[in-house]
Amino acid sequence: MNTPPNLWYVFPAVLAGLVIPFQAAINARLGRHAGHPIFGAMTNFVVGALVLSVLMLPFLRRFNGTAGLAQAPVWAYAGGLLGATFVFMSLVSVTKLGAANLLVASVAGQMVAATLIDRYGLVGLPEREITPQRLAGIGLVVLGLVLVTFEWRRA
Repeated sequence: MNTPPNLWYVFPAVLAGLVIPFQAAINARLGRHAGHPIFGAMTNFVVGALVLSVLMLPFLRRFNGTAGLAQAPVWAYAGGLLGATFVFMSLVSVTKLGAANLLVASVAGQMVAATLIDRYGLVGLPEREITPQRLAGIGLVVLGLVLVTFEWRRA
């Protein structure tokens, strides 16, 4: 049986989820002003890199340098690629789908991938079994995707 998550970690995860629809819409607007969505995505990462550069200053003593980074597995460097893919796909899609449809579709995809990651202990995470409750939760997310995305009209 899985242990329930510590609520101190659920709260920041919910906050992270709250900012995603704003991020997609803001980046899409930047892309329109700049002339192409790729410029909105790039602006997102430049601003993010600047903010993270300031935030990491108090922790520089802990940095193991490039020797520490060189010990990371090759696949560990895919995070930036995956983040860029998510940001770019989101800002391209948000103006056509709307924030709610984009996010429910994104969450459905995240739930499927996260369940596989947990089940097989991929990318260094501990293995977690797929329980009936988890499957029901994923089913509800997919049902939410159908209900939110498709308009139902009376015949």
